[in-house]
Amino acid sequence: MAKNRKLPILSVVPTGSSDDFPRFLISDARDRLWNGHDFGPTGVLYADPNAAATEVQNILRSHFEGVVPQRYQ
Repeated sequence: MAKNRKLPILSVVPTGSSDDFPRFLISDARDRLWNGHDFGPTGVLYADPNAAATEVQNILRSHFEGVVPQRYQ
């Protein structure tokens, strides 16, 4: 990750689906939706908010590829 590059602010948001079958989207701070590869006008629907949250974690981790984590004891 570049030193001056900021992490995106991501949210898991419910869609206007029915209460019986809720669906969720991943949105960034500019209201763009995650389509599985990048952010744009349309997005992937998730049936489970935990699956969407796991994908958010994967998106954030991708910003740290090649960075060795530091562990403190």
